[in-house]
Amino acid sequence: MFNSIKLRIVVWFLVVFSIFFAGIELFLYYKLGEVTIHLADEHLQSEVDTLANLMAIEEAQGQLESELQELAAAVTGVYSEKLSGHYYQLVSEDGNILVRSPSLALAGETLPVHMGSEEGEFRTIIGPGNEHMRLISRSFRFSVGRLTFQAADSLEDTQELLSSFRNVVLAIFPVVFVICGIGVFLMTGWALKPIRAFTRKIGQITEKNLAERVEERGVAIELKPLASSFNTMLGRLEESFSRQKQFLSDASHELRTPTSIIKSFC
Repeated sequence: MFNSIKLRIVVWFLVVFSIFFAGIELFLYYKLGEVTIHLADEHLQSEVDTLANLMAIEEAQGQLESELQELAAAVTGVYSEKLSGHYYQLVSEDGNILVRSPSLALAGETLPVHMGSEEGEFRTIIGPGNEHMRLISRSFRFSVGRLTFQAADSLEDTQELLSSFRNVVLAIFPVVFVICGIGVFLMTGWALKPIRAFTRKIGQITEKNLAERVEERGVAIELKPLASSFNTMLGRLEESFSRQKQFLSDASHELRTPTSIIKSFC
């Protein structure tokens, strides 16, 4: 089965193509995941910075307590909806939760308390409703002490995007695989066509037309050494046949005289 050059080329191409395509798909899949996570992190960083700036402004005006109450009573937006997938909470230096967004408070849920650094630390967690979430914890210094702001967003949209990408790739791969397989099969047949013509020409040469030669002009570069070798071989065969004919002719001539003498004697 695998004695066919065409079949070997097709099989090897499809194997290499499958490995390459799978590698590209995995690379793009993980890169897409990294990009979406990075965008989620940037959004969370912006939310925490906004909350911290509001707190700093209110603290400068001596209204820190009222700001904390306002943060706990948001009435509009995604943070006011129960288990909306968007949450924030404020944690004191001793680990107590001072403020929760209504999206957490209405469901009686909290985010995992983690005292982050001043640069901010990101984590992927299982949040309320067993959702995969991206969480940021970042600490700021205020007059009341070190406060940690935490914000979390659901990764459901990210997972749906990755799932859609994976499904599209899985749907496209068989189609591309079949098209490439047929294309390579046809191209291989076309590429091997000169060899078939070459073989047919060689098959037409017998002892009756040893003077014919394989045309080297116009032959594919890969076949030129083979054509030259065949022509050299045909030349030697022609010379051998010529010598054989000469030998038979000479032998016939040499045998003719003794045969005539024998005939006369008889």
